[in-house]
Amino acid sequence: MKYVYLLLLCCVLTACSNVEESQLHADITATSKEAIENSKDLAAAYANAYEHASPLQLFFKEHETKATFVGEGNEFASFSEETVWLTDHIVQTSIDNGGVFMYSVYRITDEAIELVYEGVTEPTMTVGDIAKLPVIELYLALPIEQGTSFGAWTITDVNSTVDTPFKRFTDVIEVMKETDDTKSYRYFAPGFGLIKQVESMETNENLLEISSSLEEILYK
Repeated sequence: MKYVYLLLLCCVLTACSNVEESQLHADITATSKEAIENSKDLAAAYANAYEHASPLQLFFKEHETKATFVGEGNEFASFSEETVWLTDHIVQTSIDNGGVFMYSVYRITDEAIELVYEGVTEPTMTVGDIAKLPVIELYLALPIEQGTSFGAWTITDVNSTVDTPFKRFTDVIEVMKETDDTKSYRYFAPGFGLIKQVESMETNENLLEISSSLEEILYK
């Protein structure tokens, strides 16, 4: 719950200075992280904030965090991921795998998470510009239940248990995309977003698997 409330607090503070967005946070007044952490009603505050979040807002990491993923099967499978909430419905991530630095921008709507920008150049668009961008790909969509399809992806499980170097996650959502010789999997945990991704490729001789698993999250 701590993660969810701090995430929502950061998002709301950022959003208020840029654009009017729907209210996420509960009626909780706090002037700093320390004040929240010292509150006698801490557990109730977190529970209330979690309750007021929309389902899709829980599938990104906290504002201004840096996560590291450990990879297997490929030298570029390990990477770092930085997350910045531009508003409570627009999220930017930047990924560095040692070979390329990639920026992505996502819009969270009532029905889906939309990937609207992806490139090696850091975006300098306004919130208004981002709102007008066409959808490149749906990243995740409602309803969160087995069988839901969005683009080339399908939710194949909503109760997976996934072990990562960071921790064991339960109630994980598994989504899968399949091509002629490759199966791609993404694993999402509420409150943490992406925790693991896997690509399985069939070759003439064997099955090649490349995976990236959450190892650490650093909070600013």
